[in-house]
Amino acid sequence: ALFTAIYRLQTEGRYDMTEDFFKLADWYNDEFFKGRNESSLVNTNVNVLNARASNALAVGDTSTALKFYIEAAGIAEEYQKRTGNVIGGSILIQLNVGVMYLKQRNIEQAEKFVRDVLKSLENADRLRQEVLIKSAHETLGDIQVQKGEYDAALENYKIAGGEIRHGIGAILLKKGDLKTAAEIFERTLEMRRSAADRNLKFHLPTAVEAAVMMSEIRRKEARNADSLAFARSSVEGRFSLCFAHLS
Repeated sequence: ALFTAIYRLQTEGRYDMTEDFFKLADWYNDEFFKGRNESSLVNTNVNVLNARASNALAVGDTSTALKFYIEAAGIAEEYQKRTGNVIGGSILIQLNVGVMYLKQRNIEQAEKFVRDVLKSLENADRLRQEVLIKSAHETLGDIQVQKGEYDAALENYKIAGGEIRHGIGAILLKKGDLKTAAEIFERTLEMRRSAADRNLKFHLPTAVEAAVMMSEIRRKEARNADSLAFARSSVEGRFSLCFAHLS
């Protein structure tokens, strides 16, 4: 129930109100699990750290998010080595650490964690772990784009699949395939327009990224008026994100 309440507050953007629930979880842990049920104690500690990381990430504080994810990964790994028991979600924690390192442009560390995740998943039930496997391949693709390994990145993006593959669009743009890249980003913007027409929510940062990429594509095509229009659209989207955060 505690983590359900925390998740609800996070989805509503009320991050400042989660702190009391984190303190309550810590108290509950000490009161009922410490010295009695180590598995539950560790699980709750890890879940609190993950939730704290989500809060930090939501407000753009990647350094603090990384600190919490690394602490959670360390607790889960130490417990697993000592007892032989695996903490639920421990592989996801490792992937989160890799993603945070990528956001900080620490490519070497990001790749290490993501490849460790894929190695851990080699013998996993592919059906049960399908989402995690795809996420790991997508993140590895993002890492390889940063390294300029575009063909390897494309292979990982293909494994990851997904309807909105901005990574593939970015690679195609770098390779000069402007037409196919534009098709990918235009599809995102069309989905955004369709959602708005039906008063549905759509992930705004995704649409902002697509507008930025379309501005670059039109600039390369010497369609300057269109490039400027997409650039303005991306700026408007960024303002919307700022106001949504402040409200």
